[in-house]
Amino acid sequence: MENNYVKLSTGIINKRKPVYVRFEEQLSQLVDSYNQEKLIDYLKIFLFVENYVETFFFV
Repeated sequence: MENNYVKLSTGIINKRKPVYVRFEEQLSQLVDSYNQEKLIDYLKIFLFVENYVETFFFV
């Protein structure tokens, strides 16, 4: 859909780089599989690692 708007306004077809296509697919999968419990678990682990790093490396 977006490519059609770009083509109509500029006359040039917008071709996205494969990296951005892959990133968008991964982001879509993440949004589709969103689970609040997984997010909370991830944040707990992240905070644990952050505290560990601060404690032992930034004394």
